[in-house]
Amino acid sequence: MINKGWRVFEACGGGKVIELFDDSERQMIRNLFCFPDNNTRCALQPTNEINVYQFSIKTYEQIDFDYIEFLFNQRDEKYIYYSNNNSIKRSLNDAFLEKDGIQYLSPEIVLLYKSTYLNSIDATKHHHDFKYSLPLLSLEQKQWLKRSLEICHSGTHEWITVL
Repeated sequence: MINKGWRVFEACGGGKVIELFDDSERQMIRNLFCFPDNNTRCALQPTNEINVYQFSIKTYEQIDFDYIEFLFNQRDEKYIYYSNNNSIKRSLNDAFLEKDGIQYLSPEIVLLYKSTYLNSIDATKHHHDFKYSLPLLSLEQKQWLKRSLEICHSGTHEWITVL
């Protein structure tokens, strides 16, 4: 991505990201956020640390191919494992969807990740994504998300009752 002119950032936690300038700088064990210089969707606010920014996304919908997020999850030949709790898994066949030859993470897994950030600066966006994705999920996807939320959040997450 860097060689293609995109800016690449590794998540540091708490909404902070550190900019990477080559692939040997970090171990890349957290999420990576990538976008070109002309991206208007992502916002970076400098912090007191060198090359570290507070990261946020300004708009709900991605219209152009100008933002990619990579999530690093453990997987084996059959399953992908949720990084926050390895007892939650999804078959590889169900974990990834494909459109125009490009694979992407299924929406119920994306929502599971978003469910842990409802106290963050992006909480409104996560609620929006849940509200508008829910009618598009199959019954099986909803059941998987509900079971996963019950495990992750001890049955107390606000989305469980909606599911």
